[in-house]
Amino acid sequence: MGGVRLVTEVGEVTVRTHEPADAEELRRLLAENAEHLMSSGDYRDEIATTASQWREQFATAGDGSAATCSFGIWLDERELVGRIVLTPVAPPSYAVGYWVTNPQQGKGFASASLAAIVRHAATLGATDLFAGVNHGNAASRRVLEKCGFVEVADVDTYTRFHRRIDPLG
Repeated sequence: MGGVRLVTEVGEVTVRTHEPADAEELRRLLAENAEHLMSSGDYRDEIATTASQWREQFATAGDGSAATCSFGIWLDERELVGRIVLTPVAPPSYAVGYWVTNPQQGKGFASASLAAIVRHAATLGATDLFAGVNHGNAASRRVLEKCGFVEVADVDTYTRFHRRIDPLG
């Protein structure tokens, strides 16, 4: 599989496209972190997804190009500690969503991973990235703000953020 591997500013953290072999690990991580994830957003669909369904999704997801792409956040390239998704909404506009496990919060892993995804999105020709943060999720707000996103709208239960990027660097 021609996946994408992104280097981050935090040396031990890498971001790479999920492969079918990651399905069991992601399923386990979601189950172990269900309470943490649900406290900051609606992750019911992800938590309910079976390893078989993840495997199928990763097998057909492509190479991190213009199609929706799921990336794992890896510590020392051995331990899966989160997920980040880049979704074309109306290219060159993309949506981004991410999470890290509760034990890994506050260590800069989400910020470093999001910064790497911003750089990757630029190589895809993206000019605008959007993200939504549930009200009360101060940690995620800080991650977005650290990565240059600004609040643009308050929508029901979440706040929408935007980041303009130069697609060529």
